[in-house]
Amino acid sequence: MSTRSVVINVSEDIPEECGYCRSSGVVADVLTCDDYQALIDRGWRRSGKYCYKPRMDKTCCPLYTIRCEAENFVPSKSQKKLLKKVGKFVTDGARDEVSDETKTEEKLVRKELPVHPRKGDGADPLKPPCRKAKLMRLEKKMEKSGNILCGSFHQQYWLDDRLICVGVIDVLPNCVSSVYTYYDPDFRSLTLGTYSALREIAFTRELMRINPKLCYYYMGYYVHTCQKMRYKSQFSPSFLLCPETYRWCPISDCLPKLDFSKYSRLSDAAENPEDTIDIKEKVMVLFCGRCMTYGSYCSNYLRLYNTEPDDFREVAEYARLVGPICSRILLYRRAQPPSLDDSS
Repeated sequence: MSTRSVVINVSEDIPEECGYCRSSGVVADVLTCDDYQALIDRGWRRSGKYCYKPRMDKTCCPLYTIRCEAENFVPSKSQKKLLKKVGKFVTDGARDEVSDETKTEEKLVRKELPVHPRKGDGADPLKPPCRKAKLMRLEKKMEKSGNILCGSFHQQYWLDDRLICVGVIDVLPNCVSSVYTYYDPDFRSLTLGTYSALREIAFTRELMRINPKLCYYYMGYYVHTCQKMRYKSQFSPSFLLCPETYRWCPISDCLPKLDFSKYSRLSDAAENPEDTIDIKEKVMVLFCGRCMTYGSYCSNYLRLYNTEPDDFREVAEYARLVGPICSRILLYRRAQPPSLDDSS
């Protein structure tokens, strides 16, 4: 039997004013790469096992899913300059001059952060790491078969024996999705966040040679009202996901709309008729260890507990947010009788 995604709905709102306020979410016990691809194409993102979708028309700062066409990516002048800057630093150790204040701060950070030597990958841990023959055989096999191993990975950036940056990525059927990036503050002058994004775009293009469908680089969310997020719009060509039609729109067409209103319908296209879902027939649930339609679940619940479940509104909202893939994702329903009053 093929693996199916299983999720637990989390319907509560988090009443805090932050980038993730007013969001709906699910905890994924199992989540296939195909299903997660479908979810992020409807504005979802994940943090560990928790997947969330902002309520765009209610949140204080709407978050628009943004992606770049890796195949047609053209680096800007500043991005080319950054690549040369990092390349020059790696080859001869040259870095741009920084202020005395920054130098002092870097010295303090260096004292607080111990450096742990990197363990080698070979038989001798004191020797530098090498590419194992098994890994090379796997890469050749992938190239011949045209299949790419999807999942979550860490891209590590080493300078001699020092780990200076890590990029957490999800490789999915149609994209490489950037999850998170963190780096050694000693090297903040190298702008490693932007540099790692450029390397991930290059990695996406490499994967595209094996699987032409894997041609997009997802950069998470774009928040127009947050100045720190503006850099994402510089990866050209980029597109934003319309929060109502789920169509991709060139970011150049979206910016004037977002200047006028922080929440906007970005596409003029009609909504997809597939988004109209028959809840009882299409939504699949996991109940008492069995997968069944929501309609069958209601019948079984009535038979077991002599009353109907009171979760229709919750399930209908879940189906609206998840979309058509609710017919293949299993929504967990607890096998527990309804609470009864002590008084009879």
